Amino acid sequence: EARAAVSRMESSRSPSGELSPWVDEVALGQTYSLLGEMALAERAFEHVIRDAPSDPHPYEAWGAALLATGHPSEAISKLNLAIERGPRWADPKEEMGEALAALHRPREAISYYQQAELFAPKWAALHVHWGEALDAVGDRRHAMAQYQLASELELSAADKTKVDARLKALQ
Repeated sequence: EARAAVSRMESSRSPSGELSPWVDEVALGQTYSLLGEMALAERAFEHVIRDAPSDPHPYEAWGAALLATGHPSEAISKLNLAIERGPRWADPKEEMGEALAALHRPREAISYYQQAELFAPKWAALHVHWGEALDAVGDRRHAMAQYQLASELELSAADKTKVDARLKALQ
């Protein structure tokens, strides 16, 4: 299905190789990332960045794609650029926390979760990840508070199961 989507996007290129204006180059980069075609993903993200270097969104999307494909170290540089360009945007801060947690740096992750919470206090997944980082550093009381807060917000079924299990384990 992803390869079919890439084929449709690629077929929309003009003779000069440029994508038609309606095609989302960021989505193309994300799709290439999920397919493991990192060089093509990089080219797609760089195309957007070349046209809009001050926009945080392509940097965040690139960082998120790297994170989703198991490249947290590489994600950090892109997420830092997104944070610099969009300091009041929670997403890259939360994703930076995820990248740092994946690198076994939970104390640093906590700092980014705290920053993200200033701009998205009702983001349930943020509180789940924050609780995991607090739990990783042995702060059970605050981890439990984050899980409790997450359980009061709208959670996916998978996160709800995870939070319920973590709350039970921490009691």
